Order: sequence, then structure tokens, then C-alpha cells
Amino acid sequence: MPHIRFTVHADCDSQEPCRIVPALRGEIFEFEGESDNEIRIGQIDAYLVLRGRALNEQESLFEAMDSIDSSVFECYEALFDPETDDWNQSVQDLYKDQIMGLDVLFIESIQLKANYRGKGIGAQVVRETIATFGTHCGLITCKPCPLQYSNWEDEEHIEMRQQPGIEEKRREEKRRDSLILPGLPDSGPTWVLLG
Repeated sequence: MPHIRFTVHADCDSQEPCRIVPALRGEIFEFEGESDNEIRIGQIDAYLVLRGRALNEQESLFEAMDSIDSSVFECYEALFDPETDDWNQSVQDLYKDQIMGLDVLFIESIQLKANYRGKGIGAQVVRETIATFGTHCGLITCKPCPLQYSNWEDEEHIEMRQQPGIEEKRREEKRRDSLILPGLPDSGPTWVLLG
């Protein structure tokens, strides 16, 4: 049975915009056989986008999410209107004013050691992360993409992209990773909104 130890990064004295988007890291452990020895088998990384806090503290959500890294900013672009920091039109059209909360749980990545993949552990970890941190969020979002295909169009992947059958393998792995939770589509937009 896997278990997770979460760390939330929050700087008490910070006035930087990034304080609005605290980072979550969950280290994933499993017990070795029947023993009490636990081994680290992976990690999950996420962010809590505290839109309500941004409004209360009159902080720009755009600046907060832009100050962290490109994946967090891509999340901003996928969900928010840069003029207002409100949900963008595609999110509003998709959810038709049914989003009950202001905040967002953005699951950035989950990594498991190779011999622990394909056993349902990733799905358990994602569900527990959502149950722990997503209860009061209006949306939960992730970008399903196997990590080995991150920045797929970059020069460093040219040789890999030329391998026979690699594109089919990449699509299948993306589809499989998209199905980590029941109900996620296996095709469609890169960004998947859960919730």
C-alpha cells in the first residue's frame, strides 16, 4: 500500500507574487514486502493556485504564475483571461458557471520508479492528492504527458523522433497516462480539466 508525505513550500516573509501559488511535493513510499522498511518509489509535484488569496491581496495571478516556471504559466494560459485573471471563455463555456471555488489544484507531474508502474499506484496517488488538497478548489487540472516526451519538439529529441514506431508509442503512452483516472478522455486537448 503506497503512502505519501507531502511538503508545502510557503515563505512567511515573502512579498513575491509566487507566494500566491505554493508548491506541493509528495514523496511516495511503499513498504518492502512484509517488513516495516519503507522505500521511496516516486514523487508527485503540484501547485495550489490560490486565486482567492490573489484577489484578497490584490496580487496579479498572471505575475504570480509567470514567476514560477513555464508549466505553471501554461496552466495560467489554459485557464485564465489575462485581462481579468478570471476564468477564460473556453473554461466558462465548458463549465457553464458551475465552478464553485476560486482556487485551482494543478498537478504538474507524477513519477514512479519503473518497477512500480502499471500497478495502479499512480491513480491512487493522484486520487489521494485530489482528496487532500482539491476539496475546496474550483478546478483540478493536469497536463497528461509522459515525462520522457516533455519538450518533444526540441532539438535534443531529434534522434528519438526518428526511431521507427516512436510516434505510435508516444501516443499510446500519452493515452495510457491520460487514463490514470477514470473519465479522462484519451484524445482531445492537451490540457485536461478534472473536476
